[in-house]
Amino acid sequence: MTNVDVLIVEDELVVCAAARRILTSEGITVKTVNDVETALELLPELNCRVVLSDLMLPGASGFDLLDHLNAAASEAPFVLMTGYATVENTATAFDRGAFDILPKPFDAIELIGTMRRTLRSVDQRKAVAADLPPACVTPTETGERYYMGEHSWAEIGADGVARIGAAESFCGLLDDLQWVELPEVGNDLRQGTRSVRMLSQSDEVYRVWSPLTGTVLEVNEELRTNPDLVHQQPNQDGWLVRIFPDHLAAELETLKKRSWRKPGP
Repeated sequence: MTNVDVLIVEDELVVCAAARRILTSEGITVKTVNDVETALELLPELNCRVVLSDLMLPGASGFDLLDHLNAAASEAPFVLMTGYATVENTATAFDRGAFDILPKPFDAIELIGTMRRTLRSVDQRKAVAADLPPACVTPTETGERYYMGEHSWAEIGADGVARIGAAESFCGLLDDLQWVELPEVGNDLRQGTRSVRMLSQSDEVYRVWSPLTGTVLEVNEELRTNPDLVHQQPNQDGWLVRIFPDHLAAELETLKKRSWRKPGP
């Protein structure tokens, strides 16, 4: 069986070659295929840590590949790469179990940051399975939490204001952060679009997708001086923004109400 860090499923040869070049230059091993059929033929013979797939592919789509991986109980995290990063596609991807989304066009630091975080999640799951200490503390749940996959959460207050934060897929998985780019108070966020953008000390870029649409009422100023709270305490002091939701009832239907899950299996 062949070991590989990332299986790339992409039919645009230029994109495929660029992603391969960027990742291999970082010491990440890569295998590339051009369609879902070939990926499914190859996967049984491949010890693959992460699957990075385009959405629009000849024949079956990236969503079809994700469904196949779920049916096979694959442990490899799935990252959707797409130039069609619509609200609907984002919600669908996370609902079906995608680990993250990488919008096209992307640059090297966005690709590297996404893949490094995803690969760290694989190592984290192995550590949890080996009963090693978790990467971050999980406090007792308070309030109502609605989740976009394991990517972001929204907590709805009695006044109807929503507090938004990063979920399990960020817990303890980021390199030391230089800064968190917060939106301005008064700005509008849309469900399935970027709420914050972060840059690490090693120049890796990460994004958190907003689970709800609304106007920003407050940002977490603590993150300006202590940005690592985003992944050290994402379920508590590392919250991101507070918004007044525009389409709360409808958008909550696309999220899942549940408790915080311990990182790992």
